[in-house]
Amino acid sequence: MGLIQYLKTDEELKELRSRWKEMYSAPFPPYNWDEYDGIEDYKTQIRNKLKDTTGQ
Repeated sequence: MGLIQYLKTDEELKELRSRWKEMYSAPFPPYNWDEYDGIEDYKTQIRNKLKDTTGQ
């Protein structure tokens, strides 16, 4: 499975996308090789952004 297919079909990312749409009008952050240190870091960064707004 290629990276693009994985990003589209990963269940956790689907859930994060759904939560993102509920909280933000901005588009879901795209995966960028230069910005994240792998897929797990990408998920962690998004989780943290979602947690920051819900924990306040």
